[in-house]
Amino acid sequence: MCLTTAGCQSTCVGRREAPTSVSSVPASERLYVASMSLRKLDEIYRAESQRLERVCPPPRPSDDTCRSRNVSSRRHRVATLYSRPDTSSPPAAFINAWVYFRPEYDLLFALDLEFADKPGEFVTWMPDTGAWDYSIHIDGRVRVDGEWVQLVDPVIRVPAWTPKEPEDLTADLWTYVDTIAGHIFHVEPLEATNPAGAHESIAAGDYLVTRVSRDVVEFRLEVESDYACGEDIPPPPVMPPLLRASASEFFNADGMPRFTTKYTKGC
Repeated sequence: MCLTTAGCQSTCVGRREAPTSVSSVPASERLYVASMSLRKLDEIYRAESQRLERVCPPPRPSDDTCRSRNVSSRRHRVATLYSRPDTSSPPAAFINAWVYFRPEYDLLFALDLEFADKPGEFVTWMPDTGAWDYSIHIDGRVRVDGEWVQLVDPVIRVPAWTPKEPEDLTADLWTYVDTIAGHIFHVEPLEATNPAGAHESIAAGDYLVTRVSRDVVEFRLEVESDYACGEDIPPPPVMPPLLRASASEFFNADGMPRFTTKYTKGC
């Protein structure tokens, strides 16, 4: 419940105050694998692809630049982020998508943010969404409060919320969130403690997170049996050693995560 005081400031009873910057969110509260699906992207992609087929009909030479020259630069508003964990609260920002062309991948999406207090100004959020049709990964860039997800990112300067599982099946934005425990990530170099209790620098690589305990992450190198995808692959006779590191080691100084999901497309 939110109350408005005489000073015209809103105070929410029974819920923690949302941090307004990524640096104020403890690393231990961002240890999540997360991905989002934007419902409108498929429709935008199909419409632009069909338009380009008419403008640049096949056959096209391999070095043809027609599609890159004619791709639409129009922004599309694809989702709303809320100022509080409440769908009746004022918008905090709007997610906008636009299409661009890269010859080796064809059409791709980029995402901008338009903050409600500065309409018409667009801040680059994700210049490349990757395989958006499998979902857009935002690992380590969320915190969870009940059934709501706060997006936490250096460019998001205000509290920005979205429901974890919207009641409306046709919602524009769906967000999947899970603890990082049990998932495999590509991890950048970091400092960790080995089983002997000694500190060591861990090389970049692919690691399975085995457990999270408060602000300590336990992990080890990935082995082939970790992601067998239905195949009968036995574990190795000797497993890699378990390592431990503080949650802060998994984030850069600017708050961006130093880990990314390895298998973004599943088996």
